[in-house]
Amino acid sequence: PYLRTDPHAIRYFDADHPLRRDHEIIEETGLGLSTVEVVLTAEESLLTPERLDAIDAFAEDLHGLPGVQRVMGATVLLRDASVRAGGIDAIPPRPVIDDARAASGAEQFISPDGKALRIALLIATLDDAGLAAIRVGVETAAVPLSGVTVNVTGNYGLLLEAQRGLLSTLTTSLLLTALLIELLILLALGDLRMAAAALLPNAAPIAVNFVVMMALEIPLDVGTCMTAAVALGIAVDDTLHVLVAWQRDPRQMARGTGRALLWTTAIIGAGFLALLSADFGPTRNFGLLCATAMITAVIADLVLLPALLGSEPSEPSDEAAA
Repeated sequence: PYLRTDPHAIRYFDADHPLRRDHEIIEETGLGLSTVEVVLTAEESLLTPERLDAIDAFAEDLHGLPGVQRVMGATVLLRDASVRAGGIDAIPPRPVIDDARAASGAEQFISPDGKALRIALLIATLDDAGLAAIRVGVETAAVPLSGVTVNVTGNYGLLLEAQRGLLSTLTTSLLLTALLIELLILLALGDLRMAAAALLPNAAPIAVNFVVMMALEIPLDVGTCMTAAVALGIAVDDTLHVLVAWQRDPRQMARGTGRALLWTTAIIGAGFLALLSADFGPTRNFGLLCATAMITAVIADLVLLPALLGSEPSEPSDEAAA
C-alpha cells in the first residue's frame, strides 16, 4: 500500500537532465504539455447559440480547475473568430458559426453532425490524485448542461489507468508464480517440509525490495515492476541449490554450494550495480533492486533456510556417502 506509481516518463530522468529541465521550464510558463480530453455529446446538435453559450461558460469553469493551464475547444475558437471578424468577444450567431468552423479550425473539435464537441484541457504534470480532482471538477461544472453527456478521456488518463493496473497485475502474478514454484519444488524434491521451508526465503528478496522502494521513494513502473519476478527467480535458483545440497550432505552444503552462491552473487550483483551510473531512472532503479534482491536471496538461503530446515542436520544420504 505504500508503493506509488509515476505516470509521467519525464520523471524517469534526473532533475538536472536537459530534457526534463526544458520540459519543466515550458510548464512554468503556463503551457501544459499533457492533455485531458472532455467530450460532450447530445442527441441534437450542439451548435445553437444557447447551447454554445452554456458550453462556453462550462469551458471557462474548467480553466479554473487546479492543474489546468489552458483550455482549447470549439467555443474558444469560435469566439476568437468572432473577435477577428467583428471585434465581439462572444459566440457568433448561427449563420456565422458554420462559416467560422472551417475558417478557424474548429472542425477538429466538432463532429460533422454537430452532436459531439471536444474540449482539450492542457494540464501540468499531475499524479493520480490530481487527475481525479480534475475529473470531479469536470463533473461538477457539467451539472448545468442539461441533456448533454460528458465523458473525460485522453491518453494521460489511460496512462494512469495502466499504472494503477501494475499494482493488481503485480499482486496476481506474484501469487500465481509463488504457487507454481512451490508445486515444482515439491515435485522436484518430494519433501513437503522442504517445500514449505523454501517459501519464506523466496519471499524475503521481494519484501526487501518493496521496503527499499518505499524508503527511497522509487515509483512502481514497468521497469521496477519486473524486479519482483527477477528477485523471485534469483531466490528460487539459490534455494534449489541449497535444498539439493542439503539433501545430499548438510555438512558440506555451506563449504561447497554456499561458497559458490556467494561468489556468483558477488559477480552478478556487481554487474547489476554497474547500472547505477545510467541517466535513465528505470534502468538505474532496476539495477539497484536486482542487486538488492540477489544479496537478500543469498543471505536468506544461507542463514534463514538452514534454520527453517532444522538446527540438527540429518545424516548424509547413502548416495553422498558412496
